[in-house]
Amino acid sequence: MKLNSKFRKIGKNNRKDRRKRQESSLARWWAQYLSKILLGLGVAILISLLFPKQIPYYATNLPLFGEVATEEVVAPFDFYILKEASEYKAEKNRALEALVPVLKLDRQRKAKILSGFRSFITEVERHQATELTPEEKIDQLHRSFPRLERKDLAAILEGGSVGPATDFISFWLDSLLQAGIIANSAELPSSPAGKFEFHNGEKARLVLRERVLDVEAAKSLLERKLSALPATSSSFRRAIMGVIFSLLEPDLFYEETQTERRRQQILAAVKEYKGVVSRGEVVVSAGEKVGPEAAAKLHSLIQTKARIESPSLLKALFPFAGRVLLISFPIFFLGLFLRFFKPRIFEKFTNLLLMVLLLLILSIIAHLLNQSDFLSKYLVPLAIVSMLLTILFDLEVGLVATLVFSLVVGQLYRFDLELVLVSALAGTVAAFSVREVRHRSRFYRPILYTSLAYVVFIYVMESFKLKAPVEILPQCAFGLANGFLSPILTIGLLPFFEIAFGLTTDITLLELSDLNRPLLKRMALEAPGTYHHSIMMGTLAEAAAKEIGANSLLARVGAYYHDIGKMLKPEYFVENLMGSKNKHEKLAPSMSALILEAHVKEGRELAKKAKLPKVVSDFIEQHHGTSLMAYFYRKAIDQGADPAEIESDFRYPGPKPAFKESAIVMLADS
Repeated sequence: MKLNSKFRKIGKNNRKDRRKRQESSLARWWAQYLSKILLGLGVAILISLLFPKQIPYYATNLPLFGEVATEEVVAPFDFYILKEASEYKAEKNRALEALVPVLKLDRQRKAKILSGFRSFITEVERHQATELTPEEKIDQLHRSFPRLERKDLAAILEGGSVGPATDFISFWLDSLLQAGIIANSAELPSSPAGKFEFHNGEKARLVLRERVLDVEAAKSLLERKLSALPATSSSFRRAIMGVIFSLLEPDLFYEETQTERRRQQILAAVKEYKGVVSRGEVVVSAGEKVGPEAAAKLHSLIQTKARIESPSLLKALFPFAGRVLLISFPIFFLGLFLRFFKPRIFEKFTNLLLMVLLLLILSIIAHLLNQSDFLSKYLVPLAIVSMLLTILFDLEVGLVATLVFSLVVGQLYRFDLELVLVSALAGTVAAFSVREVRHRSRFYRPILYTSLAYVVFIYVMESFKLKAPVEILPQCAFGLANGFLSPILTIGLLPFFEIAFGLTTDITLLELSDLNRPLLKRMALEAPGTYHHSIMMGTLAEAAAKEIGANSLLARVGAYYHDIGKMLKPEYFVENLMGSKNKHEKLAPSMSALILEAHVKEGRELAKKAKLPKVVSDFIEQHHGTSLMAYFYRKAIDQGADPAEIESDFRYPGPKPAFKESAIVMLADS
């Protein structure tokens, strides 16, 4: 029983350990792949946003304007033929030209102003008839009308009878108020007809804009009329004007609500459609070239379908989700290819970021070209991406990316099979044409091959449409321009991507293999033995790399630079002794080990100062791995050291070789 209990306990602990290992493995998987999955999904969403937003259901079986319908399109339901947005807007603007803004007279305001003026005249006549002194009369009037100045009141009282002037002034004041006075004519709304509808409470009439007076214009007109007032002094007329101006207020107002109601009525009368298509009616016949009328019907059919079938948020999002899914498939296919066949490329996040960035830029360019009425779809610069990825990584990556990017661009062009095939084939030719380009001056061949590929494939694809040669030639010209410019732009963009993403191409490696480079010349002068050793190692490493299918150029360049750290203390390395005494004979083994180990660290620093690519610097760190400095280790043991205690002191710090080329150099150096 005790034994069984013990075994059960052991089994339970094993299950716990296994579960912990599984959970830990899952966490590592998410940490390793989640960011890459999100990157792919993010770019798929961004590219999906380039589809037309106003048409959720992107009908791929419907022909576009200028295309020949391959099948008959029949209306599945009744729908209106919608007007073009520009046409509909122009009709609304023309209809609004008939809009007449409404102005309304405030009769109570008018009566209040006239009543105020008559009350003032009555008070003046009453005070003129009293026995009060002039000063007392002015005081009483000023208390009744505090807004008026005393000097104006004095001038009116001294002017004699105001009766004759009252009728003249009342007539003109009433006329102006009846015509309406607005606060500020500059604030009047625009009227295309130059007229306003005037409502005075009894009937409506039209008035011209220039006949509508504001307060300032009314004052000027009254002033001119009163200047002709007979048998009155200038001081009296000026005083009376002061009285009128203190009472004058706007009595005409813009009726914004009523005008807006009329505006909406006018706009509602403008129909958004220009005809009706009944269910079962043929929209476009098979073999018919889509003209403006048929294109308008097809566009209206798509818009109506979107309205009918997308009443809910879920249904509205479904087409977008479908596009994201379609875009995601080729992107994740590229990711799976890299994961299983190019793990070194896949592991580095910046490599994936570079590919995603190129895909996004290519998609944006394709979208812009798709919006143009005169630029061809064959200008989509997929060949640039093919060449860049082939040079930056390798031919296999360039070919697979060409296929994937062609599929994505084809979706942006309504699943255009012609564009997919031409782009994929021309991109393949472009990728093959640069697979062994190691000099920037050799790009004339890709220019020739890519241009020829575009012209040939475009001509073949377009000829299937039974087009006349004169119709095909403009498309071939666009393809020729694309094939000519793509390699040139690739040359210009290549250094930018190398620096920005820390990549090293064969072109750069070939430039580094020049024995006249400063570091190599310095090594030839300061450490000639090390220099000769590195050149010989480069030859061995290159031959070995070719045999196993590794990058022979990278192996040779890495061998050239792997021992540059020995330049700082060349006399401590056997290949540079040239018959001189070995300085290590006078040093303790531990000190000799430190000197040997230092050449790795010092080489790394020299590489950093010389701005060598990281992949070349990796050879310096990895060419000894964590191997043992056997000679000095045995010497230390012979001197009585404990082998177990000193072994770590006589090992290189590493790391071990992380790629085939650095492993080859390590073997060649051993």
